[in-house]
Amino acid sequence: MQHKFVRLQSLVAVALCVIIGMVFNSCSDDGDEPEKEVYEANAEGVVINLSGDGKFKTEYYHFWINSESINAMSEDLRELNIPPSQYGVVAPYYPLSMELVYASLTDFYGKKIDENTDLSKLVPNPTDYINYIKHIKSEYRYAANLYGTLIMFNRTAEINY
Repeated sequence: MQHKFVRLQSLVAVALCVIIGMVFNSCSDDGDEPEKEVYEANAEGVVINLSGDGKFKTEYYHFWINSESINAMSEDLRELNIPPSQYGVVAPYYPLSMELVYASLTDFYGKKIDENTDLSKLVPNPTDYINYIKHIKSEYRYAANLYGTLIMFNRTAEINY
């Protein structure tokens, strides 16, 4: 009789463990919240800012683009948790050309700048800026002019945002 009681007690203990385990498992938060979508950058490149003293600064950026415009950009983030279209950076981009570089300079100086402009008459003189861009131009395929700031980049993924 003692043997049957010990055996019954063991079976009850196992059954209780199974029931408690099922209760804790059903209360888990793992499946309650949907996974947030992550938007990975689909382009990388540089932003080149010309300053009022003629110096320029080049910064590396990540971009979220669609087939015609930049929707978001970040110097440090490679992933976004909200759709890039909600950032509102929208800047159209085109195949990189010197015409886009001159359009950026036109916005910066507030007057028409092109390949025939005498750069020595401009203050600040953008000669070093233009030479730098010509030097690195072959590394990038696309460009955008954002209010006088030049953006040059390459796609890293075919996805569009």
